[in-house]
Amino acid sequence: MNGGGGTKSETGEPTLLSLLAMRKGHFRLESGHHGDLWLDLELLCARPGELRRFIVELAGRLSRRNIEVICGPLVEGAFVGLMVAAEMGIEFCYSERFKSLATGTSNSHFEWR
Repeated sequence: MNGGGGTKSETGEPTLLSLLAMRKGHFRLESGHHGDLWLDLELLCARPGELRRFIVELAGRLSRRNIEVICGPLVEGAFVGLMVAAEMGIEFCYSERFKSLATGTSNSHFEWR
């Protein structure tokens, strides 16, 4: 895996894409859709200090809305959601997929933490 686009912004700070671990290829995504780019968000959060300014910016944009809770997918997204919720001072929850015992299919399941 390697980092994404340009490594520095015009101000000399890392760009968001440079903090992401990316792979190109053919991927079946958690949603069931297919894509040619995989972004590893868990590794993004391994350096939270570098990510902080992007979290602050996103939280600022979202704070203009009447948001009461942030929900992030447990696989590849909960850390980002948790950081945004903490910045906004609101609740956080995560979602995870599970296999239904009745139908054998995957469904979304929300668990509050």
